[in-house]
Amino acid sequence: MTDQSLDIAAKLPVTLEAVELELALQMQDIVSRGFEDSVQDAVEAAGYKFLFQFPAASENGRQRVAAVSAGEGDDRHILLVHLGEDGETLQVETANDNADSIANFAVSYAGLMEALGRSAASA
Repeated sequence: MTDQSLDIAAKLPVTLEAVELELALQMQDIVSRGFEDSVQDAVEAAGYKFLFQFPAASENGRQRVAAVSAGEGDDRHILLVHLGEDGETLQVETANDNADSIANFAVSYAGLMEALGRSAASA
């Protein structure tokens, strides 16, 4: 285990999926492996789907953000993993409870990917 700081956002309710992802992230070494690889490994260990990651707006004190889909349809939860400016601090947040543009994009993107997956499976 690493000594990076990991924190679930103070938003309620905290989902089981967010807690599972946080636990999987605690097993990763963000500093040596990098943010994207660490998040992808944690997502795979938790049985979720990695959606995307990209640089975050610097004014919010975060370097990067990744989006994760846990579940499908009405049971789907979209989680955001934020990397702090220090390169070690992670924060897990439920996108469904957040109104910012990244959260809205993540929810829409997950819905699109799910619809495309159903379309491809029926073809």
